[in-house]
Amino acid sequence: MLYDEPTSELDPLIAITIGQEILALRDGTHATSLVVTHDRDLAFGIADRIAMIADGEILALGRPEEVRRSPHPLVQRFLTADFKPKP
Repeated sequence: MLYDEPTSELDPLIAITIGQEILALRDGTHATSLVVTHDRDLAFGIADRIAMIADGEILALGRPEEVRRSPHPLVQRFLTADFKPKP
């Protein structure tokens, strides 16, 4: 099953529901799922394996905990990015 940005433009509560539905469908059918997303929480919440790609290059590939330990600077920027308003 291919999901292309399934939570794009959705509020966080609906995004959580979509993630739960993806997991339920995967577990109920034992089908492989490929989720293309910029939603960090969704990706790390439902994935068995993650590939982080930028400009056509795979920057990190592996289980979520392996990707979190990637030393690649862009991977670390993506993982630690947080909106903080300037005072």
